[in-house]
Amino acid sequence: MKIMKRNRLFIYLLLLLPALVMQSCLKNQEDFFEEPSSERLANFNANAYNTLRSSENGWVLDYYPGSGAQYGGVSMVVKFDSLQATFYSEFTSSDESVTSYYKMTNEAGATIIFDTYNDILHYFSEGTSSRYQAMGGDIEFVIDSIGEDVVKVHGARSRNTMYFRRLAKAPEEYIAEVQAVAGDFVYGKYKGNWGGQDVDVTLDLNNYQVSFAVQGAEEVTTVSTAFCLTDYGMRLYKPVTVNGVTLTDFDFDYDAGTLSARNVATPVVLQGELPEGYRKFAEYEGDYTLTYNKGTKSVKVHLTPDEANSCYYMTGLFANKPDVPVVVTYSKSEGNLMICSQMVGLTSSNQVWICAWDTTSGNLTWNTSAGVKSVWNGDEENPSYSFVNNGLTTYAIDSFIMWTLNAAGTASTGQYSGTDYKINNSAQMAFWVSLAKIKE
Repeated sequence: MKIMKRNRLFIYLLLLLPALVMQSCLKNQEDFFEEPSSERLANFNANAYNTLRSSENGWVLDYYPGSGAQYGGVSMVVKFDSLQATFYSEFTSSDESVTSYYKMTNEAGATIIFDTYNDILHYFSEGTSSRYQAMGGDIEFVIDSIGEDVVKVHGARSRNTMYFRRLAKAPEEYIAEVQAVAGDFVYGKYKGNWGGQDVDVTLDLNNYQVSFAVQGAEEVTTVSTAFCLTDYGMRLYKPVTVNGVTLTDFDFDYDAGTLSARNVATPVVLQGELPEGYRKFAEYEGDYTLTYNKGTKSVKVHLTPDEANSCYYMTGLFANKPDVPVVVTYSKSEGNLMICSQMVGLTSSNQVWICAWDTTSGNLTWNTSAGVKSVWNGDEENPSYSFVNNGLTTYAIDSFIMWTLNAAGTASTGQYSGTDYKINNSAQMAFWVSLAKIKE
């Protein structure tokens, strides 16, 4: 009987032990913080709110839309007052701004929400009928840490890490300087050498991505990330370590064609290289003769740059609708023009497209990557650009044809038979030859 009592006593002690331990843990936990979690979060939010409002010139925001920063960075400036935030962007005029309301919440952690529409921020987050997921941009930013000059956040949607950096100059001045860098930022390839190894650097200037490739003894090691333009050059989305040197920021020198790493003990200078036949964006504006049908037919067209200097609008192609533009894209890294399949108008029930056409196989396509690119003849006095397949699809594109798709743009409804969108009274533009500039 005494043994049984001792066993019962031992069991009771075991049952009591978790409760005693829990009380001890709870006591330690209660003693660890001076305020309850709700009060701590409210104080953190208030600190963020006061810090963001404290900058007279606002904050530089390297904004990265899309999963994994796939679209690269967009340089913005954001100024906060008690209720509203004013946005500036590299893609608008330097003195143009958009103001909308924002709020600070702590429902899922301290968060800044820009919940009323503005043209700058919501362009990257609002879907359209043709781009229903937009660019995966954020309007809600979870606050990760607060410093006097840097506030670290991450996008609630994209999960991309971003920073608000205190701005020491006027927003208009900063955006103008970023745009000046953007206008000269034309080198798509660079070379460098440090750590005893050659490094090849490739920049995608349309999507703001950069890759560093190191040729080792047996294989090439590549490190990639996105980047954003600044008033001095470019800043990487995340630091990368190449040949033992961690890189974050670069000064850009247009005249020398170099990118020089900032804040590094070992000098890192990248020398830019332009491809043969490179042409700057501004050199394409003007009147042209577009020749096709193996040189037997032609039409006069005009190339007008868009406001952002990112593409051209070709007008004059359609005799009955001379002001309807065909978008001509410009590659900043290659310095050439590209014309691809695209919608140009509507009939009563269908979409009208200028479609890339592979006459060898007889196939046409409304794949918006399919098309032709320009090749400069090298003559500064009489510039002319021949056309070759852009190589972005399996089609060997050498021509264009006017075609119709259903209202949704998902299925063919046949060759265009109307009159508004014909070229020289025909729906077919076979065998494109060249685009020759007309002297003034």
